[in-house]
Amino acid sequence: MKTFRTVSIAFLLIASLLLTQGICENKRRREPTLASPLRTATIRTLGDFVIHDSVFLSAERASGETGSYDFSPMLQDVWDEIGNADLTAANIDGCLGGIEVFGRYTGYPQFVTPESLLTPLRSSGVDMLTLSNNHMLDGWYDGLLATIENVENAGFLHTGANRTQEERDTPVIFNVNGIQIGFLNYTQYLNSMDRASGLDKRAMAFGVNAISNSDMYEDARRMRDEGAEVIVCFMHWGKEYNRTPDGNQLAYAKRLVECGVDVIIGGHPHTVQRAEYLTGTNQFGEEQKTLCVYSLGNFLSDQRQRYRDGGVIFDFTIREQEDGSFEIENPRYMPVWVWKTGTNDKNYEYRVMNIADYLSSKPKGMSDKDYKTMIQSYNDSVYIMETGIGETTSK
Repeated sequence: MKTFRTVSIAFLLIASLLLTQGICENKRRREPTLASPLRTATIRTLGDFVIHDSVFLSAERASGETGSYDFSPMLQDVWDEIGNADLTAANIDGCLGGIEVFGRYTGYPQFVTPESLLTPLRSSGVDMLTLSNNHMLDGWYDGLLATIENVENAGFLHTGANRTQEERDTPVIFNVNGIQIGFLNYTQYLNSMDRASGLDKRAMAFGVNAISNSDMYEDARRMRDEGAEVIVCFMHWGKEYNRTPDGNQLAYAKRLVECGVDVIIGGHPHTVQRAEYLTGTNQFGEEQKTLCVYSLGNFLSDQRQRYRDGGVIFDFTIREQEDGSFEIENPRYMPVWVWKTGTNDKNYEYRVMNIADYLSSKPKGMSDKDYKTMIQSYNDSVYIMETGIGETTSK
């Protein structure tokens, strides 16, 4: 485990205050002086957590107690890599609202995930959760409210879901290594839960940040006005299982470039899709260069089909320039794969593997068949990423 972290959000006890107020400066770009070193921050992002029934049942067995869930063994092989950044963000598909809201934990198609998953995620170094995804209303509006409460109680920063209109209208801006970074988060889909009979109207009025109920241009303008120097947007979009971005992703990415977003991080297809730099002119009349990774694939799930049984950890560095502007540099990715063992729901076990650690020799106890599949997953991810930009890294 790493011995230190460089996140400048030093006291997560004030996370909820940051969410409601932001940390603001009057200008997007600061004029540097000879006495002030240029600022940098590295942001790391994980693929989708999709906690199927068999996954949380495995966590229950790992805990040794009925009704208790220990997900930490699933993360042990990538523990150090998860939080090795100035800020690490992740997405969990579904509600983290607890049994008290929904009555039971469930997997596909309506994900209500044990909130105890939050404990090892926070311990491993995840700092922020993105809460706008197609399963965010699986626990209805009450589940969304309980999710926010549980996420904050566990010490996470978050974006994408709100309890009030005031929260929805307040830009989410965090200070990371002295850089004011604004975080947006939208979902393209809500699996028709947004049209479900009996859904509390507040869910779509301000509860979840969907593309359909948001003005991306206004959100970006408000962030600029409140002092964001860099804007990062997490998008839950595209067609499931596609290995290349579809027309909607390309159109939304173009819109986000026009909004003035500097980095776009995609999820939902459950497969790895390429990263690239996009250019254009933003709504502020500036030349805009935006790093976009269309999909990170899966981080932890029970999807076993080729291309869906793994994903990439992706990171990039925000670097201040001499003129006070910022460049998005050094995009890197780390292919990961979910190793599943056992024969049925009574003995399945899951481990997320950093494949690069085992390119020359298979892990202890892994079958030849599984090793071949893991190496195939690595090659598949590298093949797709090499159609765009980014370098592989094992750390």
